[in-house]
Amino acid sequence: MRSFGGTVALVIPFLAVLACGGRVGLVGGGGTCPSPSAVTTGAACTSAGQTCESSFSACGTPETAQCTCTDGTWACPTFNGPACVVQCPRTNGVQPGSSCDLAQQSPCTVELTSTGCNGTQLTGECTCQADGQGSASWACSEPPGPECADAQPPGCPDPSSVVQGNGCDVAPQLSCDSEIPIYDCNGNITGDASCQCFGGEWSCITSEPDCPPTGCPDPQSVEQGVSCMSPGLQCPGNPTECDGAVFYDAFECDNGAWNDVAVTGCSGSGSSGGGSGSSSGGGAVDAGPPDTGPPDAKGI
Repeated sequence: MRSFGGTVALVIPFLAVLACGGRVGLVGGGGTCPSPSAVTTGAACTSAGQTCESSFSACGTPETAQCTCTDGTWACPTFNGPACVVQCPRTNGVQPGSSCDLAQQSPCTVELTSTGCNGTQLTGECTCQADGQGSASWACSEPPGPECADAQPPGCPDPSSVVQGNGCDVAPQLSCDSEIPIYDCNGNITGDASCQCFGGEWSCITSEPDCPPTGCPDPQSVEQGVSCMSPGLQCPGNPTECDGAVFYDAFECDNGAWNDVAVTGCSGSGSSGGGSGSSSGGGAVDAGPPDTGPPDAKGI
C-alpha cells in the first residue's frame, strides 16, 4: 500500500500539469504581469485567470482597468465614458503658444507652413501639449529655413507685400520687414519699417525722427544738394560771418535736397564762414542783420 500510495501522490501533480498545458505555477492567476500598456483587449496572455492592470487614454485622459487572461488573450472591460470628439484645426489654423483642448485635440497634428527667403515652402507641425499647470497649448516646431541675405523671419511674406492696411494672415507675435522707408531729420533713409499682423491687416511702425522744434536741422548741416525730407520747407544754412555778425543763406527743400534760393554776401573784405555763397538761386546780396528763424527767400 505504501508503494501504491506513493505512486498516487506522484501521479496527481503530473495530471494537474497536463490539465494546465504543462505550465506549472500559473494555475489560479499566478505569474508576473506585463507592462500595463501591453495589456489590451485581444493581446496574447499565458496565465489563464490571471488579472493585470491595463493603461489607456480616453479622449486624451489617462485611464486604467483590470483585464483577465481568458482563452489565451486579455479580456478588458469596455470603456463606457462619453464618445471622443476630435476637433483638429486646419493647416495654419493655430498660433504657437495659444490654448487648446487636450481632451479633444491631443490626437491632432496641425501643419504650419511658411515661405522661405528663396521661395521654397517650409512646413512645421503643431501638437496640443499639457503645460504642467492644468491647461494645454499648441507647441510648434519650425523647420530649418534656407540661409538668405536679409531674410524675413520664418512665417513672414516678401517685404514688398507688407504694406500698411493691406490684408495679412500671419501670427501677430511675428514682426515682419517691409519696404516702407524710415527717414531722419535730413531725409536720409535709415532703414525699413517693421510691421505686425493685427486683425487681419498690416500695422506698420513708422516713427517720426526727433528733429529740432522748428523742423530745421543745424544750419551748419544745411548746404546745397544735401538731402532733406520736408518739401517746401525753408531753413537757414551756409552761415557766413560779416564784421562779427553771422548771416545765413535761405535754403528750400526741393525734390528731396536743399536748394540755396537766397544767397547772403559781405560788401567788405572782412567775411569768413561756411561757403562761397554760390547757388542755383538768385545773385548774391549784401548780408543783412542776423535772423532768428528761417529766412523768407521770396522777401530777399
